[in-house]
Amino acid sequence: MIGGFTDRNFFDLLPKTLTSTTDSSQLRAGAEYLMAFSGVVIPVRAGLFRTTSPFGHAIEGGSSTIRGFTAGTGINFNRFVFDIAFERRESDVALGLQRLNRSEAVENPTETLSVDRIVASVILRFDNDGGLAKFFRGLFAGNDSEDVSE
Repeated sequence: MIGGFTDRNFFDLLPKTLTSTTDSSQLRAGAEYLMAFSGVVIPVRAGLFRTTSPFGHAIEGGSSTIRGFTAGTGINFNRFVFDIAFERRESDVALGLQRLNRSEAVENPTETLSVDRIVASVILRFDNDGGLAKFFRGLFAGNDSEDVSE
């Protein structure tokens, strides 16, 4: 390879020995409780997370921490599932440009950035032997005429 990028960091394209990109990590914990009734299941779930970004504030350097929580529920019938979840993400971000003051240390102002989102899904299940299920099985798993045991 002629002068390639084999030892470059993905985020700043500097060699591994010169990059300022830090390692990232993710911590996640959650729980789900299922309430089962005749013909229907209702899940209730919640979770917490903390993620460090592989690149920090462009102004201050270092890593940036994203923290948040999720909560969700749904309703699960035999062939129909509706699910909805809420997520909040927060991180502290620097404002403005770094000011150089040789006589005293000056802190850059920061603010907490919050992002809220709602995710919903609807799932409709089909019979295993139905026409639409047979079509998707053939599309993704091959034709029924193929014998898998051979």
